[in-house]
Amino acid sequence: EDYRARGTASWYGMKFDGHLTANGEVFDMYKATAAHKTLPIPSYLRVTNLDNGRRVIVRVNDRGPFHGGRLVDLSYGAAVKLGFAESGTARVLLEALIPGRDSAEPRPTRDPESVGQVSYLQVGAFWEKETADQQAKALSEMTAHRVSIEAHTTERQDVLYRVRVGPLEDAGELRELRDLVVAAGFENPYTVRY
Repeated sequence: EDYRARGTASWYGMKFDGHLTANGEVFDMYKATAAHKTLPIPSYLRVTNLDNGRRVIVRVNDRGPFHGGRLVDLSYGAAVKLGFAESGTARVLLEALIPGRDSAEPRPTRDPESVGQVSYLQVGAFWEKETADQQAKALSEMTAHRVSIEAHTTERQDVLYRVRVGPLEDAGELRELRDLVVAAGFENPYTVRY
């Protein structure tokens, strides 16, 4: 929970792309993931490149690095976002994030114009309930916020299952959660307000 560390990051990619990670999922070199020797799987880290100030949130899903003197191995996608894919290594700061609760940055206060509105992060919409259930389960494992499935009947009488997280109290919390789910590989989450 209080994990903070500075050290050298390296990255891994093509050689391992498509192979299983330590948690049993298939490694995708373009997603924002990481390998660490001791942190729990999954864990979430804010990684800051100390040479250029760029940041990315990654999900720890693998073990490593196995080269001496390296603190963390990042996916190629994370290395690109941090600006060190060409050089191969970078000096980084790692900060643990507790999904749905902690942030290394202060949260902004709630926007007064949004009082009376409730915000949710919609992470997916599926025609099959089983697929929605699987996504909701995965989200529940990464956030303390409530994950729900809303069934919506279309004009053609089909049922669309929407997977949402919330309600969320403020813009900072919403932004933090969106970054977290994108880093975990969920594509194009968006905000729904009532």
